[in-house]
Amino acid sequence: DQLSNVAFWPALPIVASTLATLTGVRTPIAVILASKVAFGIALYWFARFCLAYRPGTNPYAALAVATIHPYVIYAHVGYTEPLFLAATCAALTLSHEGKALRAGLVSAVGTLVRLPAALLAPALAAQLILPDVLRSRRPEIRRGVAVCLAPLGTLAFTLYLSDRVGDGLAYMHVQHSWGTASLGPLETLWTGVTDGARVIAGVPQVLAAERPLSALRDLGAHKSKLMINKGG
Repeated sequence: DQLSNVAFWPALPIVASTLATLTGVRTPIAVILASKVAFGIALYWFARFCLAYRPGTNPYAALAVATIHPYVIYAHVGYTEPLFLAATCAALTLSHEGKALRAGLVSAVGTLVRLPAALLAPALAAQLILPDVLRSRRPEIRRGVAVCLAPLGTLAFTLYLSDRVGDGLAYMHVQHSWGTASLGPLETLWTGVTDGARVIAGVPQVLAAERPLSALRDLGAHKSKLMINKGG
């Protein structure tokens, strides 16, 4: 159990555990509640994100897209996506507004949610430091501190796993052994490109099928078969 648990990043379990303690609800319900609360926060920051980077954006239209998008299902079933969206939108918005330290702290929290949040560090560097470097100016210290804060969540989780299970990268190794993740970014990128091309090529067949929903399920069935073949 301990080895399988390390595949899951700690932020959402911590929030869910806190909700379970405060409300007395069962853990599965607390996880779903945590996801829903995070989605509400994510919607707020998503609207601010759109207004910050595209001032002419209609925030209600942006929220409509976010709330009726098919993948919004992940906001209601206890996944980390809502918390991840909230952290990334908040970090990038605060960075855009020049609130460097806040952006760094939020990024650090984001890297306790999911591993891809570690990419917030170079994103903050590009926004907070690169413009000064290109103008041959010394960046403000607080901006450099913000960039250094960003990956602290990942670092803390890695050190924790190293102490508890003797493998700081256990979260990556477990996912790879399940066949649900790749150890190399190029392999992941190539899989995304090929899967996308396959789905696009299958759209006409789905639309022409007598039962489009069944055809759509069959179109994605290769994923489960692939995981079985890999021993997942």
